[in-house]
Amino acid sequence: MPLPRFANLEPERRRRLLAAAAQEFAARGFESAVLSRIMQTAGMSKAALYYYFHDKADLYAAAIEEAWRAMLPEQPLDLRALDARSFWPELLRYYLAMLGQASREPWLAAAGKLVYHVAPESGASALVAAELARARTVLERLVRRGQELGVVRHDLPEGLLVALAAGAAEAADRWIVDAWETLPEAAREELALRLFDVLRTMASPALGEQP
Repeated sequence: MPLPRFANLEPERRRRLLAAAAQEFAARGFESAVLSRIMQTAGMSKAALYYYFHDKADLYAAAIEEAWRAMLPEQPLDLRALDARSFWPELLRYYLAMLGQASREPWLAAAGKLVYHVAPESGASALVAAELARARTVLERLVRRGQELGVVRHDLPEGLLVALAAGAAEAADRWIVDAWETLPEAAREELALRLFDVLRTMASPALGEQP
């Protein structure tokens, strides 16, 4: 993790540094990433790296952690405010907001590659596992709220339904971040809409199911 003083770095310089790091690590891998190239891209001296980080592994982990937070839309998702009519539209809004954030900040997709192809030698595996576990907890809450509203199926055990949704979402995310640079922006949104429809269809109540 970064040294405490990293929190005081001016936000734009902080973003440039983490963006340069994520893109270098994603393109070259942890071992082959060159710190001097990261600092040059960020417009900072190499000495500054060790002012804010202990080593390369700290920078790698910081890029993942910061990207995870940066992907979240400014307007949070209030589960208790959702009703049967707004549940799926609000989830779609939130999903598209995350996609839009990645389109505006391409380094976030690069950081996504670090999440789904984490380098064991970076020491960031525990961090990624913790972030994915938190995401799964959010998904569990979404499933329960959807079931309360009658817009998510009840005919499967909750754990199995969450596992299916998490597996499908992870597979989709992994594919998208790997293909991100080859997809035009319009194609990304169209694909996102289709993937969301797949997930919604999978989770929606079965024909004839009673809430």
